[in-house]
Amino acid sequence: EFARVLAPGGRLYVSFFATEPESGPDQHGEAFDHAVFAAYRFDPNVVSAVLANHAIVEDKRLVRRPGTDERQIPHATLIGRRLDARRVRGER
Repeated sequence: EFARVLAPGGRLYVSFFATEPESGPDQHGEAFDHAVFAAYRFDPNVVSAVLANHAIVEDKRLVRRPGTDERQIPHATLIGRRLDARRVRGER
């Protein structure tokens, strides 16, 4: 859906609960208990690859450890932009 609604050059900022860096893709999509609604952990590498498959390239990434007063699950933020579809296909 992001690729459909973003204009070429459009920016995307997505933030989510991340997997542990050393876990690899094993934790990707793993649910965990959240006070408000169902929540999931995602591997930033997998999310970036899915976006890239839809012509959205990652420009910046931040994965931070939670603070001592937060739930001990890393947080990830990816900032990307949508490529021009013609560039993806190799057209001019």
